[in-house]
Amino acid sequence: MPDVQNLTRGRSVTLDANGEGTVELEPGIPSGPPNWRVTSLVTQTNRVNLAPIPRVAVYLNTVAPENVLCVSSNGSFGQANGHQELSRGAKLVAVWTGGQAGDVATLTVNGEMWS
Repeated sequence: MPDVQNLTRGRSVTLDANGEGTVELEPGIPSGPPNWRVTSLVTQTNRVNLAPIPRVAVYLNTVAPENVLCVSSNGSFGQANGHQELSRGAKLVAVWTGGQAGDVATLTVNGEMWS
């Protein structure tokens, strides 16, 4: 039986001059157990619901239409629930577009992790 621990990981990016930014989260990087079961994810910016409101899409592994896990037209704050298992080598990629240059966008995942 694996030693299951609570998972809460996040990463942020400052949106560029075009109001775009990308973050990646991957099991075991930079440290920690190599297996994740993501049960919720939260996307947000530091200016919640203030125009221009960015769009955000979260992908599994690579940015491609067939890899979309969720999309929100309100990338300033959104939450999705589900069950997505990832092992080392797999990653979640969040891409914000149409936001305010200089805003800080964050992807946070919650769930379980184990070795």
